[in-house]
Amino acid sequence: MVTTTITAADGTVTNYTYSASASSIDSATLIEAAVNARMQAAYTLNNKVESNEALMESYTELQNLLSDLQDSVDTLRNSQASSDQDSNAFKSRAAYLTVENGAAAGTYLDVTVDAGTETSTYDIQIQQIATAHKVSGDSVADASAELGYDGTFTLGLEGGDSAEIAITSDMSLQEIRDAINAYADSTNIKASIVKVSETENVLILTAQGTGKEIVTSSTSGNDVLNSLGITDGSGGFGNVLTEVQDAIVVVDGLAVTRDSNEIDDVIDGVTFHLYAPNPGTNISVEISENVSDIKTAITDFIDAYNAYRAFVIENQAVDTNGLASEDAVLFGNSYLRSTSLDISSIISDSHSGISLRDLGVDLDKNNYLIYDEDELNGYLLSNLDDIKDLFAAQLTTSSNDLGALYYPDSLGDADFTLDIEVDADGKLTSASIGGDSSLFTVSGGSIKGAVGSIYEGMTLVYTGTTNQSINVSYSEGIAQQFYSMLETYADEENGSLASTILDLEDQNKEYKSDITAITERAQIYRATLEAKYAAMELAYRKAEILKQQLEAYANANNDD
Repeated sequence: MVTTTITAADGTVTNYTYSASASSIDSATLIEAAVNARMQAAYTLNNKVESNEALMESYTELQNLLSDLQDSVDTLRNSQASSDQDSNAFKSRAAYLTVENGAAAGTYLDVTVDAGTETSTYDIQIQQIATAHKVSGDSVADASAELGYDGTFTLGLEGGDSAEIAITSDMSLQEIRDAINAYADSTNIKASIVKVSETENVLILTAQGTGKEIVTSSTSGNDVLNSLGITDGSGGFGNVLTEVQDAIVVVDGLAVTRDSNEIDDVIDGVTFHLYAPNPGTNISVEISENVSDIKTAITDFIDAYNAYRAFVIENQAVDTNGLASEDAVLFGNSYLRSTSLDISSIISDSHSGISLRDLGVDLDKNNYLIYDEDELNGYLLSNLDDIKDLFAAQLTTSSNDLGALYYPDSLGDADFTLDIEVDADGKLTSASIGGDSSLFTVSGGSIKGAVGSIYEGMTLVYTGTTNQSINVSYSEGIAQQFYSMLETYADEENGSLASTILDLEDQNKEYKSDITAITERAQIYRATLEAKYAAMELAYRKAEILKQQLEAYANANNDD
């Protein structure tokens, strides 16, 4: 049944209820068909939204894979930025230790090395290690019993802060220990009690640093430390468990004395961690490139490339009919083609006559990268310079008087001649290329690329004293080529994929806005059609009623 409200011209409102099928017209189907016709544009736009969303998802996955690949080559490109030193595989250093008597080096020391430390070899002998001062008192029968000692004493380490510690007669050995430890953060001395037997409890004071002597004095009241047996009548210590001593290390024949077993100020970037003395026995410490880190960087690059390659293969797949597979969202996509071409071009490239294939790294039949473990390991151990030539950006000079500290990543493969001039005293006055001295600024022996020039970020050091023309060569290496190329695609803010994804997002916003507008208009149209058909049904019903009335009237007259 359908109820329709009709308002007459005079304002009278009448509700009519009737069967919707009174006219035998399927108005619901007709209305739905008409509304669907109006909604076709929205359905088309919705398909475009879904298609864009699938594209955005695939583009985002591609962007992430390229970003992962870029991160993997970042460690191999030999970036000279100070912020990249710790992540630069070619700056990573390791210490290789050999004891001349064949003993395990780890028994005596460990060595940690900062990134970029100069490679070299040193002979080390550990004459003695630094020890912490440790003293004890006399034994006490009951550690929890009141001792009756009353007084104040100072406690601290030689050259450090001290504290005044007050002891009262009702305090036990345990409470005296706790009173001392309450100041341990400032005095760097900790107290402990060793229970030798049921009737022997001994207070021990231990310095929390090596090479520093415990210093004490009585300031008021009874001499508590003397009563405890920590000090003797002459002011010395009653029982010295460990004498304080400095570490003595001989480095390449030079004796070095320190108050700590961690020595980080003898060789720049090198820290020695001393464990035990080995007088008369040499330990060879070779500071060298960390080939393990370099190998990890190479295999990480291979893994990142293969993950990208798997994505490419998935998006190039076809079904049994030779059509693009359902999962191949980017089938025939320009980004997939261009990235594949760019990456393939660099992978097949070589530098200084070295290619990936020389390292034991090759492509299989599906263009996945595979490598021979033994061949790669052998190259790492015997041809590390070749690996660096292949992957790393490097700047070299034709003179030992000119060295490079930093250089930008944007030079490309470039060679130039740097003309250096000095004054009568041999001091650097200018550096120029082809007569243009505005490209660099000089200060002392430092030569820096001028702001705004392609040499900005470059810092060279000149140690000579004469005018020279020095050839400078810069080679990108394939890692820097990868990094720069991938930046154009994968950068989260300025990369082409990010721009395309943003365009699709904006496009979908417009589509969804249009879909909403179309849907709203279609609903209004639906309401209009429903009202029209309702009015038509009402008119039909009225006509039927009138017809019935007329027929009844005619029949009545005929009967008369």
